[in-house]
Amino acid sequence: MLRLLLIVIFFFSFGGLTTAQDSCAAQVNITFSRAAGVCREIGRNQACYGSGLINATFQSPAIDPFSQDGDLLALEDLHTISLDSQAGNAWATMFFRMQANLSTNSQRNVLGILFGTVTLTNLSDSVPTINVNPRGTVNIRTSPYSGADIIARVAVNGMITANGRLSDNTWLRVRVPNQDELGWVRTDTITPEQDFNLLEVATVTDSVKQPLEQLNLITSADRVCEDAPESALILQSPSLEEATYIIINNVQIEFAGTVLIQAATNQDLSIQVLEGNSKIEWLTSSAYLTAGAQASLPEIDTMLLEIEPYNMASLQMMPILYLDRRIILPAPLSAAEITNLQLPVSLNPEPQQIEDEPTCQYSVIVNHNIRNGPGEAFSITGEAEAGTAIFPRGKYTNDNGGQWLQVGTYAWINARAVQPGNTCDPLPEISGDFISSVATNKVNLETCRPTTGPIQVGQRITLEFVPHAWDTYAAAREATRYTYGRILVDESILYPRVSEPIKISDDEYIRRFSAEWIAQTGTFPSVPEWVKQLRSASLV
Repeated sequence: MLRLLLIVIFFFSFGGLTTAQDSCAAQVNITFSRAAGVCREIGRNQACYGSGLINATFQSPAIDPFSQDGDLLALEDLHTISLDSQAGNAWATMFFRMQANLSTNSQRNVLGILFGTVTLTNLSDSVPTINVNPRGTVNIRTSPYSGADIIARVAVNGMITANGRLSDNTWLRVRVPNQDELGWVRTDTITPEQDFNLLEVATVTDSVKQPLEQLNLITSADRVCEDAPESALILQSPSLEEATYIIINNVQIEFAGTVLIQAATNQDLSIQVLEGNSKIEWLTSSAYLTAGAQASLPEIDTMLLEIEPYNMASLQMMPILYLDRRIILPAPLSAAEITNLQLPVSLNPEPQQIEDEPTCQYSVIVNHNIRNGPGEAFSITGEAEAGTAIFPRGKYTNDNGGQWLQVGTYAWINARAVQPGNTCDPLPEISGDFISSVATNKVNLETCRPTTGPIQVGQRITLEFVPHAWDTYAAAREATRYTYGRILVDESILYPRVSEPIKISDDEYIRRFSAEWIAQTGTFPSVPEWVKQLRSASLV
């Protein structure tokens, strides 16, 4: 039985909470932190209700809307999302993960953070699908005729997802299992689980876009207070080596890194590159941007394009702390650097396999625990249900001969509970000494994430919090003149230590507040429980 851990943080006089403007900015920062906490468990092509007033319309009237913080919805079900942070409303945020053009077989996703007063329209219409079962070994071909090239074969015990049909129902368009390709199968070689006529009529040239791969965006220029961030959409690709494509307001954006996008109407667009590189294409023109630059298209139907250094001041309150990959904003490019920007052929001129990216799908054959190490002595961090697809990175053989598969940074499953796909290569062996108990751990209270795996009994936990930045060194020093605040763990009061002011830019100083706590028996043996119970935390 897990004990409830309730953390309450009081900061009575942090640098400027004495004014309405600073109180507003602090509240926005806290709202981002809470939203990031409740939206940690987003899956591929899912949206999470973070905070504030959010209205949605759906592809089907049968879909239930968001009702509370942390609710998840499938992106394919969404038609429009409207966030309203105008005066009188709470700060609105939504987190989502999307596949975009990334491989279906990859676990990588694009992270999106939508905030402020924003309207987003999903132009990638949901495509009906049905499952079909091969009657024998089935050939998947490039086109719907028997002489077309074979791109895959599926055995009799396999399953195929169909997403289109010819008008005479003689061929079905299908997604090639474990690949991104579309192909075609003859209907006399398969048995459908539902009526063929549920599928839309398709042709060889039709494409199938993933949810939000094409969208319209409108962001308001109004802000709830002077120090609040401007309304925007932030997108982060899974790595700096893997480019992602998306179409926004009819402009194709290719990026490998992190971009911030705003649009006063669905006929203009502004793109700021916070990390990595981006290439934009519209009409017959292209432009290449790198971190520190921004491009503005005041009217997309014209050839007018402005490339200039981005505005660092406008980015200071943006929620970059809550991205999957932490970034440091680079200095704006100089005018000379803007002039020297050259357009490369591609952000990824030579496609390459991402190191350590798992590519072979295994299936869980019986409900089984996920542990934070390769053995029964390690803490349980979750459960994988029978039928779940997993992508092991490697296997570890312990002293007793038992084999464990690593399915995440701190996630392992017993090899007896899974079976590999038909085309999986042998997994690489993982070596090393694994200790079932780590003596120390750290939790960032802005993200609610332990840094050294799940919290375990007896660990010395460092609880750390970094409030918003102060404008001057003096203001940062003055913030703790009367109190450092306090942290409540159950009914125990912890008084934090505070660092000296740390300069992070010419007009920004932060201070780190931290306290130590020994994890008690029965408290938080897993990351999911830690996060779930943190949702009931109160930050004042």
